[in-house]
Amino acid sequence: MPWYYSHQDQRVGPVTDEELHQLARTGTITPSSLVWRDGMAEWQPWSVAGPQAFSGHHLCQGCGGLFPNDDLVQLQGALVCATCKPLHLQRIREGALPVGEAGVPQTFGDGKRLVVALGQPLPPRCVCCNQSATLTRRRKYYWYPPWLYVLLLLSPLILVIVGLIVQRRTTLDLPLCENHATRRRKRLWIAWGWGLASIAGMIGLPVLSGLLGLTSDYTGWLIFACFLSLIVALVWGNRVAGVLSVHRIGKQTAAFSRASPEFLASLPKWPGGPIV
Repeated sequence: MPWYYSHQDQRVGPVTDEELHQLARTGTITPSSLVWRDGMAEWQPWSVAGPQAFSGHHLCQGCGGLFPNDDLVQLQGALVCATCKPLHLQRIREGALPVGEAGVPQTFGDGKRLVVALGQPLPPRCVCCNQSATLTRRRKYYWYPPWLYVLLLLSPLILVIVGLIVQRRTTLDLPLCENHATRRRKRLWIAWGWGLASIAGMIGLPVLSGLLGLTSDYTGWLIFACFLSLIVALVWGNRVAGVLSVHRIGKQTAAFSRASPEFLASLPKWPGGPIV
């Protein structure tokens, strides 16, 4: 049964199983390349469709080629071919990321978490449903060591100063499908309206209380409730805008939660160990 694959945004094919196999070996097709043939409901990344189509084969996580299982060796959870083995071992000794860079997007699934190499793009699939992404939204993420919050007992000013020193940040271009991009946009409008209504309440309540002759204590509690409402709106709006929640940012990788199980299942598995 012939295959078709996407190369430089062009549909190429048909090609036979053996031809597609050779294209994967030479790197023309990478794990993130989209492929399709009759019987498939939609185009899928080669990393998902390839190993299923060629029984007894797996992708090398160093070069992205498809090899028989007997030609691959497992090192720290990553399957690599004989050619990539020396480079992989060297990277392990240096404490670098566990796989090579030759066509393999350095994005992994780690249980319910998404692990991304800093500065690397995500696969072009919606992080909320794993459908083909139609647009991206850039977001900055910040992470602070858990021990930092102990400094709040000393002084909020010390907490802020130390936080600015030890914080780690990264930027992600979040791929989204049209459905989830629209849903995110609607929720952001709700958050904006919620926040503005809370601010209007904080400003207008003193005037209204004067007209109605309400006691200052009663008015104070209402203003405090509006302030809490504003804080909740800001937190919820930030969560909606971010789509993902940052779990940890290391020197080379960052871990996030809230990616869909389908998206995580389509990624290579994180071979284990700490987020470096």
